[in-house]
Amino acid sequence: MLKKVLFLLLVISTSTLGSQVQWADTLIGFSSEFNYKTAPVQYRAKQTLGSPSVLPSFGSSPCAWASDKPNGGSEWIEVGYTNPQQVAEIYINENYNAGSVKEVLIKDTGDKFHSVYLDEDVKPLKNGRLLKIEIPLTNYLVKSVKVLLATSIVKGHNQIDAIGISSTSNDYKVTINELEGLNEIETENLGAKINSPYDELCPVISPDGKKLFFTRQNHPQNVVPKNQDIWLSELTDTGFTTAKNLGAPLNNKSNNSLTSITPDGQKATLLNKYLPDGTTTKGLSEALVSDSIWEVPTEIKIDDYYNDNKFGEYYLINTGNVLLMTVQRKNGYGGKDVYYSLKKEDNTWTAPASLGPVVNTASNETSPFLAADNRTLYYSTSGYPGFGGKDIFVTKRIGDSWDNWTTPVNLGKYLNTPRFDAYYSLPASGDYVYFVSYRKDGYGEADIYRAKLPKELKPNPVVLVQGKVFNRKDSSYLSSKIVYYSLTSNKPVGEAVSNPQTGEYKIVLPAGDNYGFSANKVNFLPVSSSLDLGTLTKYEEKNVDLFLVPIEKDASLVLNNIYFDVDKATLRKESFVELDALAKIIKQQPSIKIEISGHTDSDGSDEYNLNLSLNRAKSVTEYLKSLGVSDKKIVSKGYGESNPIAPNTSDENKQKNRRVEFKVVEFKK
Repeated sequence: MLKKVLFLLLVISTSTLGSQVQWADTLIGFSSEFNYKTAPVQYRAKQTLGSPSVLPSFGSSPCAWASDKPNGGSEWIEVGYTNPQQVAEIYINENYNAGSVKEVLIKDTGDKFHSVYLDEDVKPLKNGRLLKIEIPLTNYLVKSVKVLLATSIVKGHNQIDAIGISSTSNDYKVTINELEGLNEIETENLGAKINSPYDELCPVISPDGKKLFFTRQNHPQNVVPKNQDIWLSELTDTGFTTAKNLGAPLNNKSNNSLTSITPDGQKATLLNKYLPDGTTTKGLSEALVSDSIWEVPTEIKIDDYYNDNKFGEYYLINTGNVLLMTVQRKNGYGGKDVYYSLKKEDNTWTAPASLGPVVNTASNETSPFLAADNRTLYYSTSGYPGFGGKDIFVTKRIGDSWDNWTTPVNLGKYLNTPRFDAYYSLPASGDYVYFVSYRKDGYGEADIYRAKLPKELKPNPVVLVQGKVFNRKDSSYLSSKIVYYSLTSNKPVGEAVSNPQTGEYKIVLPAGDNYGFSANKVNFLPVSSSLDLGTLTKYEEKNVDLFLVPIEKDASLVLNNIYFDVDKATLRKESFVELDALAKIIKQQPSIKIEISGHTDSDGSDEYNLNLSLNRAKSVTEYLKSLGVSDKKIVSKGYGESNPIAPNTSDENKQKNRRVEFKVVEFKK
């Protein structure tokens, strides 16, 4: 992968290099490169391009060039610069097995080489180094740098991460790409009810923040003690409960791990494909809840799925239609990269596609988590400068595509440590982050912690919409599909399912759009509601109950998400999604006749209101006919202001009276 000069699209600190150091952007030639066959871009010569990936920590990295001849011979690499410049300093980041740089040559625009560094007594160094070579400011422009190595003096592969030039004298240091001005973030070990002397891994907090799923390894209460099982702790008014093993069928004789839970709590994704003999194989599964009991997991089928790595991580985003994964594939940028798959109408998934070179590096990426705003991605990598090992970074999606992201930002020294840091999970509120860490104050090797996130690190605000779905006729609970969509673009956003025992549903709506959502069930008229979140600035929770109407004679409902231009009968595009669903239901019923009626408030003359209401009803009718609804099944009527459902004494009540209604006037089963 071509390492990139960091340009920051979030508000973050910059390094002291300013615009004075120009990092190489062209690979001119090299003697050899290490052929790492399982990931053909790792350790290659082009990894020297761009700004350093490994500083300020040193160590072996697939984001650096390694020659193919360790312990012997001479090696060289030459890199170029788009903008030739005068040079006073040269920087060579020897991130691993340093000390073998024997000579450095610079080439002017006339293609003449000049030797500016020669070390006849090269000696191996214990750690890496950023070699700084100071020379008198050249009176010519430099377009390339050639580095010659005496590789025989080090044991194993030597590596070079980056080569830069500067026209001024600098005390250059790479600063980690992190937010400025953050106060200390206190971390909290979740205690003995969750953590144990054994390893607690892969926390997944439910979007409502009330259930914490995690993986526990080597615990004597696991199905097979030496393996990994899924455990659950629930948040109450007094804190988290003592964790319990979820048992069968989610836990079996193999390693088990839950990777995500939907906002409605009705579906989970799980590592591996579950087999009838109680074992698993590589792949991914999902499990549904029925009568408050988990069903046997079934395979998630992904086109052209394979993973050339022993490990893989997965996350189903809250909308349920995009699956993120870190897997190793032939077209990748390095080891494991972050990919995405889209859900198809037949409930299978498209072939994995990469999130692109801003997110992915030649190193291994791991543990992707997309916040409830559908924009903010947290993931772990060692492909950018960090505090050691793997660090958690955050990046935001640009636009509606999945391969355009802002430059990743390190979450900082209070959340990242010199050791391995990964597996971040946030509720929809974004208040707390849950993560795994290996710290001295733990109960075991790996414990689960949480920290209260400062506003600078939080995702964009969302609304958690929750409520119950009822049968309006007898107030019984219903299991119904909840579909939510953008009224601005008329595009679907996601779906959920209400619980058949309690009628409860939950969906998450990100800020910045106007949403419609509806409950849909066979033999019922769909009921809809809407929320305009264009100006939302903080996390909120809203309760909206939905009452489905059985299809029978005289059944009626208000079409809530129907919109017209002011004082006109012209349908706005925001109305189409609800009318499309309504047309589908009408066409499915062979013996039904409906009335579409228009109503107004009391403002204006009786004649004006009557005509406006009739014309609006006709607009709805004509649109339904355009979708294939027979004109024998539908009639339009206008009632003007004659049938108010609220007194016309306030703007709110007048809004209720300005409506379009749907009524079943004839029906036979």
